[in-house]
Amino acid sequence: MHQIRYEDCKDTAQAREWLEKMANVEAQDESDSGGGLPGPIVWRDKTFSTYDKAHEYLEKTYRPYEQVGVKYKAPVKETKVMRDLNVRINDELGKKNEYIRSHMKKDTCTSKYVGCVGCGSKLSREHLSGNHCPVCGTDLRSISTLKRIEAFDKKVKMLRKRLEDETAKQAEKNGNVRWLVKFEYHC
Repeated sequence: MHQIRYEDCKDTAQAREWLEKMANVEAQDESDSGGGLPGPIVWRDKTFSTYDKAHEYLEKTYRPYEQVGVKYKAPVKETKVMRDLNVRINDELGKKNEYIRSHMKKDTCTSKYVGCVGCGSKLSREHLSGNHCPVCGTDLRSISTLKRIEAFDKKVKMLRKRLEDETAKQAEKNGNVRWLVKFEYHC
């Protein structure tokens, strides 16, 4: 069985040494052959502004079965700006979900049949179970409804970007430097 794990630790030599020993012991315990890690951890002197960016880098950059560690800055605490952004994101997601619920094609359509612009089918409103054509999968809601949902998505994306930037800014300003290590082994 193939195993990939991510662990983090403080930026001290003792913590890195302990993490490497612990990972080796776990890999030996889980291995059928008692092998352990296929190689030593390579500690890259590369620092990222957030955990997510470090994790993404490790996922995309290194070869299979390569043990690699990179640094990232962990924010010390959540600021008022970060809390406010989280509240705004949750509010927007709530508004979007409420809008979607209130604009179900089955509930908003007044005619007995609904025409699909994708395949031309005439669908009985009574038998619709969602917003998509059961024949071709085309969304049956109006263009204005779809644009409004897209506007909610854009706003949430913008707020999440601002939250990510604020988190990175706080981590850069007063964050703790930590190591994120990718362990990959066969057991």
